[in-house]
Amino acid sequence: DFSWQKTSSLFHNALHETLVERQKAGAKNAVAGSLPRKRIAMLTPLPPCQSGIADYSADFLPYLSKHFDIDLYVDGYRCSDIQISSVFRIFDIQDFVHNLGPR
Repeated sequence: DFSWQKTSSLFHNALHETLVERQKAGAKNAVAGSLPRKRIAMLTPLPPCQSGIADYSADFLPYLSKHFDIDLYVDGYRCSDIQISSVFRIFDIQDFVHNLGPR
């Protein structure tokens, strides 16, 4: 039996089910790591710089790297933390503009 109310209700339910399924699929993909990773540049002090920011950045990088591919940029020195330098690409700040690539 046709009615606009029934048609509207069916459409609303179908739309809601579709959105719920997409949200579930998106969450599963994010947890599984199958969503494309973004690449970011991080301009930050790192060890051997003696600052709270350098310490925080060094501690935060493993967590951030679960979600992003990270290029690190430092200002005229070499990172002394072997765990960071063996995992991440580290550039001098002077290379930043050159490494931007096509925009």
